[in-house]
Amino acid sequence: MAERPVIRLKKHEHKRVLHGHAWVFSNEIEAVEGSPETGAVVAVQDAAKNFLGVGFYNKVSLIAVRMLSRADEAIDRNFFARRIGDAAALREKLFPGATAFRLAHGESDFLPGLIIDRFNEYYAIQTLSTGMEKFQDEICGILAEEYGAKGVIAKNDSRLRTLEGLERETKILHGAFTPVQITDGEARYEIDVAAGQKTGFYFDQRENRKAIRRFAPGARVLDCYCNAGGLCAPCRAGGGAGGYRHRLLRGGGCGGEAERGNQRRCGKVYVSRRGRCGEDERIRRTEGKVRPRRA
Repeated sequence: MAERPVIRLKKHEHKRVLHGHAWVFSNEIEAVEGSPETGAVVAVQDAAKNFLGVGFYNKVSLIAVRMLSRADEAIDRNFFARRIGDAAALREKLFPGATAFRLAHGESDFLPGLIIDRFNEYYAIQTLSTGMEKFQDEICGILAEEYGAKGVIAKNDSRLRTLEGLERETKILHGAFTPVQITDGEARYEIDVAAGQKTGFYFDQRENRKAIRRFAPGARVLDCYCNAGGLCAPCRAGGGAGGYRHRLLRGGGCGGEAERGNQRRCGKVYVSRRGRCGEDERIRRTEGKVRPRRA
């Protein structure tokens, strides 16, 4: 393995990393040995030159190093295959038999700057660091070859990418996409991954969708500023009397077949393309209906 550039920390600044923190900030660095470019894999040392781990380097960001491993190991396709495999095994324990969930959640899965969402046989990824961006093709290959992905899309439209000097873009890396139906708990959704917001669905709200079901029986629900009816659908599945959604679209959002499917599950929908509740538009309930009123 080729010798790596070294990031040496100031005295006492190693303690957070030693205790498991995943980031090194630029103001904690004493010296840089070698000439690492942004996105390079570097070794991190404390002030006494003791090895702390390896990570992705960024010479222009406040987050100067995103830690990948505490071992002196190769960062390659095998490394990412192993880490994604660990993440998949954890999801099988958390959500047995599920086929739609957040497969990898950045630092929480020791994959800093990487989000992977699974929609049955389709996957959406976000790479939020320059180093992770360089391995995007390898990650796509792992999903296609080891997990049978029919489609992989890079939903790299997050503003966080601009802090890393990366462009915001969305592009299909593998296969083709059509709207898919997923199950989250007992609720079903039609998701247009390619056209939907962010990575397509808010998987991080799974526990909230589960929790709201106990309030659902007999209730009528107004789900404001939603995407795919994330809270309406579980309420309807849990015995709610009906759902109403106010969707705010700003230059995108799911539509067409996926939107019609979600409307069948959630009830009536009002869609606006601009404004905030209380400013350009107001939502009110009258005679059991939800309708817009000009401010």
